[in-house]
Amino acid sequence: RGGTNAPAGSGYTKIYSTGGAFAALKTDGSIAAWGDSDSGGTSPSGSGYAKIYSTWQAFAAIKIDGSITTWGDSNSGGIIPAPNITNVAGANQIAIVGLAITDITFGNSAGAIASCTVAPTLPAGLSIDSATCTISGTPTKMRALNIYTVTAKDAKDNTGSASFSLTVNVLAPNLANATDQVATIGSAITNITFNNSGGAIASCTAAPTLPAGLSINSTTCTISGTPTEVKASTLYTITATNATGQTATATVNLTTLLIVPAPATL
Repeated sequence: RGGTNAPAGSGYTKIYSTGGAFAALKTDGSIAAWGDSDSGGTSPSGSGYAKIYSTWQAFAAIKIDGSITTWGDSNSGGIIPAPNITNVAGANQIAIVGLAITDITFGNSAGAIASCTVAPTLPAGLSIDSATCTISGTPTKMRALNIYTVTAKDAKDNTGSASFSLTVNVLAPNLANATDQVATIGSAITNITFNNSGGAIASCTAAPTLPAGLSINSTTCTISGTPTEVKASTLYTITATNATGQTATATVNLTTLLIVPAPATL
């Protein structure tokens, strides 16, 4: 009972005890406790503590701001506060498949955390740290907007919780403009291609309507064919759309001409 598992390090100023545990006060105002958890062997979180008092099976610590924290056997005055977690960073974000999320972290202003869980199940590729409640990873599948609840539990099964929202989308397409072209009626054009540095394309459209004889590939956005219609120089806008409806656009200027052969020499 308190004879082992003493904290390492230095900076301790005074040690207090119950019948089965010790609590050491540090210069930074934090407390390290060890021994029988029922006798106060579980450290309270936070800092700012100025003095500790003890009974046979419980501790009470007073803070500089005048507040009091107790822990140990409830019948001896020691009520171990439940964890009190709040989101610190990363909440309510829109993540992208294949890219690491911003870690979702939580601060705890009360009792020590023994375990952390989250519900509903996180998107594939993400996980929760069972000791800190931090959520991290790289999502591998899409997931619609959802509200997740993280529950922190202490050694006595007291709990505290916090919520956050998360959406996982696929990466949007990102098209580059194509090289302008002047085509000739009756001759196949040089395929007009658009470099995509973003996510997968589900469909492609062109506006306004392409000259007769030309078409656009619905998944690569490549324009090809043999024009049969004369059209003045026109700026076409190509729109690429992914599976979740995200879009990207690019442009190309295209002219189709009718070349009249020169008359034969007499």
